[in-house]
Amino acid sequence: MTRDDAQALYRAGEDAVVRVLLELDQVKAEVTTLKADNAALRHECQALRDEVRTLQETAAKDSHNSSKPPSSDGLAKPRPKSLRTSSSRPTGGQPGHPGQTLRMVTTPDRTVRHPVERCTGCGRSLAGQAPDRVERRQVFDLPEPTLEVTEHQADVKTCACGCVTRAAFPPEVTAPVQYGLRVKSVAVYLKEYQLLPFDRLTEILRDLFACDTFSEGTLANMITACAHRLGPVEAILRAQVAAAILPAFRGRAVHDFFRSYEQYDCDHAFCNAHLLRELIFLWEEQDQRWAQTRIDHLLTIKAAVETAREAGLAALPDADLDRFHQGYLHIVDVGDAQTPVTAPAPGPPRRGRRKQSKARNLLDRFRDHPNGILAFMRDFAVPFTNNWSHAAGGMRPVMPPARLCRVGRVSASVRLALRRIPRSGGVVRRHDHRLSRKVTRASGGRYRSGTRPLGLACASARSLSRMSACK
Repeated sequence: MTRDDAQALYRAGEDAVVRVLLELDQVKAEVTTLKADNAALRHECQALRDEVRTLQETAAKDSHNSSKPPSSDGLAKPRPKSLRTSSSRPTGGQPGHPGQTLRMVTTPDRTVRHPVERCTGCGRSLAGQAPDRVERRQVFDLPEPTLEVTEHQADVKTCACGCVTRAAFPPEVTAPVQYGLRVKSVAVYLKEYQLLPFDRLTEILRDLFACDTFSEGTLANMITACAHRLGPVEAILRAQVAAAILPAFRGRAVHDFFRSYEQYDCDHAFCNAHLLRELIFLWEEQDQRWAQTRIDHLLTIKAAVETAREAGLAALPDADLDRFHQGYLHIVDVGDAQTPVTAPAPGPPRRGRRKQSKARNLLDRFRDHPNGILAFMRDFAVPFTNNWSHAAGGMRPVMPPARLCRVGRVSASVRLALRRIPRSGGVVRRHDHRLSRKVTRASGGRYRSGTRPLGLACASARSLSRMSACK
């Protein structure tokens, strides 16, 4: 309304002014209602956008850009993409690599002589002539697989007093006819550590070792017995970890960013494989340019550490340490500029942590934990990742066939074994012990409740302190 319109309205009289003022009040009320509706629609629209973005991000996550296992990828499994850059080195063993090969033994198990009977030139007989020298070649082969049957005979004697005394059989001999400890250990090892299915494993034992009566039920009983014998070992390990190892540990623990790990009073280093997967997600799905720069920066430091270690150095030069650290801080600043902290929502302050984007949360980790993330750069004993510890204890066993799970007792026992045996085997393998010997001892009842577990428990207790830590 212009000034002339207002003057004309004034000259029109009191009724006209009142009518216009009432119309203005009505318009103001409608505008207020529309503004409220608009704000509500904007809020609802933003909530829908956030929900769509969350669903898209969830659908875009797989094993290469998150911590999801490869088995969850399904039919849409992504093509493998390695972060390693091509090297100028040729494939295969590098110069100076010690390598591993068969070497001749001084005392072979069997010697086969190949005499020279006649001269290949003139045909003269050389049977009675001593050789000038003997050339040797050794063949390492497996013996012909066959079952060895051992019969245990226990004397039964009757005393003059009438008492009948029987000699005791070995504790592992409990039936008139049974398989021995080596058969049990091979079966448990192939099933629970090499993860062979039930039916294929029974075929192997029949074909290679002539165990003609070996069945899937027999295998299930062996696994169950071995698992129960390892029960006290697992209980001791759990008690030692909970009461002694972790609270008293003063080395450097390598782990992911699970917050409860930080309560332990020791030095901490963080698994960079977890960080790389999250950075890949931000780079590919949210177009966070700083994430790609951070990936290249971490891999460059990793390559520099590996090169220095191969050269026999104990640490990186101070100039490289300072350059890498400054580059680390610069990338954090670049990320802050690309992903600023969002302003708090209007209204009364809310309790707890303020919700942030994934990019912002990851940036905060890089800003708050530079020493833990770059610990592998300053101390060569700290690994770049702790993925090997997951591999040692996280093997996924093959579940028993349905026909063995119809009986509740067998099902529960076998499932217990499937969880317990691979974990123990992974720890023993990491500690450089012969796993087959340990399985033989476990299958033979060497580990019993009320006695001090030997070998496996002691080795596992020491190894568990190294599973996620390096001193």
